[in-house]
Amino acid sequence: MSRQREGTTSSGENNEDDEHDSTPARGKVGIDVDLRALTVQVGDETHENRFAAVHGTTYDGRTYTVYASASPADEQATLDQATRAILIGLPCLLAVVAGVTWLVTRRALKPVEGIRAEMAEITGIGDPLDEPASAGQAAPRLCSTR
Repeated sequence: MSRQREGTTSSGENNEDDEHDSTPARGKVGIDVDLRALTVQVGDETHENRFAAVHGTTYDGRTYTVYASASPADEQATLDQATRAILIGLPCLLAVVAGVTWLVTRRALKPVEGIRAEMAEITGIGDPLDEPASAGQAAPRLCSTR
């Protein structure tokens, strides 16, 4: 298998703009990624793989190229795992956030309920349980000040 950058001919002549062949500055990695889909034959087996190449330069001026490859089946398996994790994790995360919000709000409003009960006692309104609102409806009891 010959390694040939996209945009060059087999003789090495450039047939695209020079911006893709620019060498990154010292200590930097290039932002251009050369992508390719190739069929690779290993023994009797043929596999289709996707390849990516990124160029960089070390601090002492040496250039290098990093190649990465993945099969479409591996890419799809990774996407499936990420999708499953999101579909399972997001509802669990939302339930935890809702529970914590409920607990924090309940704790924050507890002193308000105490103040309201004291004011009702001072003004002679009576026991808050005598109010028409049911025990499960805290908001109407907190809002009534007569």
